[in-house]
Amino acid sequence: MLSLFCGCIEDSDQEETTPPPETTPPPEKYNFTIGDVFVYDIYYMLDRLDDEEGWQETEVDGTLTIEILPSDRYDYTFHYYGSLVKNGEDDSFDTTLEVNDDVLYGIILEIFDIMRIQIFNYSSYSPYLSGLLTDPSYYVVGSSWDVFVAGERGVMEVIGTCQHAGKDGYDTTFEFHPGDASVEYDLCIDPYWLMPLAVETQYERPDLNETFTAELIYWVG
Repeated sequence: MLSLFCGCIEDSDQEETTPPPETTPPPEKYNFTIGDVFVYDIYYMLDRLDDEEGWQETEVDGTLTIEILPSDRYDYTFHYYGSLVKNGEDDSFDTTLEVNDDVLYGIILEIFDIMRIQIFNYSSYSPYLSGLLTDPSYYVVGSSWDVFVAGERGVMEVIGTCQHAGKDGYDTTFEFHPGDASVEYDLCIDPYWLMPLAVETQYERPDLNETFTAELIYWVG
């Protein structure tokens, strides 16, 4: 079993939110059940300037599958595996965790950032998705609120609706600018369903460009 913990991006634990002026009572959230399956299309590109070799590009694409399976000791066995190609070569992986219900949501929200560290061997200065999401009642088209990451102010804004794999969500953007860098998120979120429907992140600075996308293409639950 792989022991995995969340919160491993530096300075990502300083996120705070300022609520919009109006909220409504949230409905009950979706609960994971044994047999749930979620499949995502994955794309990752890193273009990084090396002092000696110039610009170096890494490109990864494929699928990520997440399965919720039974466990003898804990609430769930969390199985996630990727069928990926990295710069033209197979870079697949297969990971199994045994977890309780109270930590599963956090792992789900951070799994895409964890993949960037474990599989892509790089992590830019970006906040975890779990640090950006907040009370589900914030998600009303036209709402916006502040998010502070390591003292830097960013803005979350719900700009419309979206749909992936038959699930409806809210098209939500986030931007912030630490130093000479720029971080942009475009998310499709159903805040009561737990699973992101789509995630697109763009990180830029003078010596680096990083893009990551994940889109839900199939689910059973």
